[in-house]
Amino acid sequence: MSLREVLLALLLTGWWALSALNQFRSGAWTARVRRHIPGVLVPSWIFFAPEPPRSDSRLVWRNEVDGRWGEWDELDFGFAPVSRRWLFNPEVIEYKAVSGLSDALLSLGSVLGRRGFLLTSSYVALLSILVSRSPARRSTGIQFAVVRTNIAPHGRRFEVAFVSEIHDAREAAHVC
Repeated sequence: MSLREVLLALLLTGWWALSALNQFRSGAWTARVRRHIPGVLVPSWIFFAPEPPRSDSRLVWRNEVDGRWGEWDELDFGFAPVSRRWLFNPEVIEYKAVSGLSDALLSLGSVLGRRGFLLTSSYVALLSILVSRSPARRSTGIQFAVVRTNIAPHGRRFEVAFVSEIHDAREAAHVC
């Protein structure tokens, strides 16, 4: 092994060690290192900054058929089989889109007030997804809700975070 290769190996090992230590954001030593070395040279992978997600958003809906409301049904994405999920899983794209739209709707709902959310793109997109997937062709009404689920110490907890207006399903199908 040449001197050049040894020096390169030492440089890369040192860079890797600094990068690993930089993930722990605690202590005076790491603060000193971050102050003297530009952030682009020593990466920080904070995937869920500043707080990790503690709950999932689920989208549920119900249809009105012949004047009677049906049961609430959860939007199912039909994930790929585990054997190929690690390699190819296009189903996760729709799941992430619905999750992001739900989170956007919940964050906007507190800002826009009681009915201000009706014309937001996240609300219209969620309604459009549900209308296109709704199996009830004779449906006269549709309503959806965002339900938050999280793991509590004593099992799974559900919280209804948002309930939509009731929409005429035929009009919604033409608009969306």
